[in-house]
Amino acid sequence: MDMDEILSLLPTDIARRVVGATGDPHIGKWPRFNEIRTWMDRHAEFADWRALDDAQLEFPKPCKQLIACDPRTGFGAIQANKLQTWLGSI
Repeated sequence: MDMDEILSLLPTDIARRVVGATGDPHIGKWPRFNEIRTWMDRHAEFADWRALDDAQLEFPKPCKQLIACDPRTGFGAIQANKLQTWLGSI
C-alpha cells in the first residue's frame, strides 16, 4: 500500500501523527528495528517512537518501542490501548 492508502485506514487523530515510513530493508539481526533506527538517525527531531508490527523476531527483546500485533489478527484493542497510552504521554 502507498502511504495515503495506509493513512486513510487509520483514525484521523493517529494518521495526523504519522511522519514517514522506513526505506530499504535491512539484512541481518533485527532487520525491522534497524530499518527504523536508520530512519531515526536521519530524523533526529523525533526522539521517541513506536512500531506496530507483527514480526516480533525482527526486534530485540525487550523493545519498549514495539507494540506487537498478532500476525493472525493484526491491530486490535490491546494494541490500540497501548498506542493510545503512549500518545497520551507525549
